[in-house]
Amino acid sequence: MTQAQLSKRKVDVSNITWEDVFDKLEYDRAQKNFTVIAPKVKPEEILNESEDVILHRGAMNTMVCEGNYTPWSMRPLAEHMKLNYGMRDFHQYVSLSGGSSTFGRHNDEVNVMIVPVIGDIGYTVDGLGEVFMEPGDILYIPKYVYHEPMVLGPRATLSFS
Repeated sequence: MTQAQLSKRKVDVSNITWEDVFDKLEYDRAQKNFTVIAPKVKPEEILNESEDVILHRGAMNTMVCEGNYTPWSMRPLAEHMKLNYGMRDFHQYVSLSGGSSTFGRHNDEVNVMIVPVIGDIGYTVDGLGEVFMEPGDILYIPKYVYHEPMVLGPRATLSFS
């Protein structure tokens, strides 16, 4: 595929729960396969600041799990993506509120398939425009195509490459 494409209700993710998502979060954090996308904090949002911590009001973090650990409930989906689309790796993105920080507008050096597993998410994708996704949808984004996530509320999304 050479163009971005959205497929609605393509895979069954109904067996994946927040417990599974947090299991992967905890495992990948312990293994140091974990990234936090922290928001830029405006000076007026800072409540207290020390050398190590900034206490603020404002946007929340998004947590990215980058390890190979796959909870049982995610294994059928990971296997499906591998067998049907050649996708070998996946990252889990978790945001706990709408407006959580993201990588912003960016492109990737590999083809990516996005699958929301809990909650809804939107994307702006060059050549496709704005798309809104529900759990089980698949968004295919070819390498080098710019896209930007729009976090609408609490969500867990898997990104396969």
